[in-house]
Amino acid sequence: MLAHPDAISSLSLSPDGLELVTAGHDASLRFWSLEKRTCTQEMTTHRIMRGEGVCSCVWSQDGKWVISGGGDGMVKVFAR
Repeated sequence: MLAHPDAISSLSLSPDGLELVTAGHDASLRFWSLEKRTCTQEMTTHRIMRGEGVCSCVWSQDGKWVISGGGDGMVKVFAR
């Protein structure tokens, strides 16, 4: 699968193993259904700064949150 138009900097598997979140230098987070092998949602809330988009992403242990950190110096929390 081509996941992002630029480099992928981080990825995290959901606790139930059904979804994947990827973070890219294009400043987007993308959520993927592993069963369907398709992108189900794209979020572009970070900004590219110093050549970096989203640097890291992680799913919470309970699967309710996804946290991301970007080159813009922001940490963002998303409810799932």
